[in-house]
Amino acid sequence: MSRGRILLAGAVAALVVILDQASKLWATEALRGHPPVTVVEDFFHLVYHRNTGGVFGLFSGSPSGLRITLFVIVTLAALGFVVYLIREWGRESRSALVALSLVAGGALGNLIDRIAYGEVIDFIDWHWHGHHWPAFNVADSAITVGTAVLLFSVFLSRENTFKAP
Repeated sequence: MSRGRILLAGAVAALVVILDQASKLWATEALRGHPPVTVVEDFFHLVYHRNTGGVFGLFSGSPSGLRITLFVIVTLAALGFVVYLIREWGRESRSALVALSLVAGGALGNLIDRIAYGEVIDFIDWHWHGHHWPAFNVADSAITVGTAVLLFSVFLSRENTFKAP
């Protein structure tokens, strides 16, 4: 892979980590100990929530040492796989490179929280017609957007450059 693509991947991932950690620091300072802040009534709120579990609170009731170790190992394995995919698919597709870099940056942002605090700081809270989505953060958003872009890139690729690793 070219040096330019490596720099692009590193810059995207680093930007996600910086934005994620800065927003979590802001949320901790501005929201901790305060009631939720309504941005749009019955739709969008800012809250301070520390998620001890994984996606949707998965394993939140498990002993902390086991839970943290499991999440760190799984995240490192996933990051290794994402780096492999960046090397394989990043040469062929800039959209795949950026998408995978978003996923890597998001995973790193949440990994930093897990190592530093044993949990992840969430603060974005959405509601829709009585339905409530669990609180999330910038890292989670980057992972979601990166995954969506990657899926669109794979399925819409006219060159069919994506091959299973």
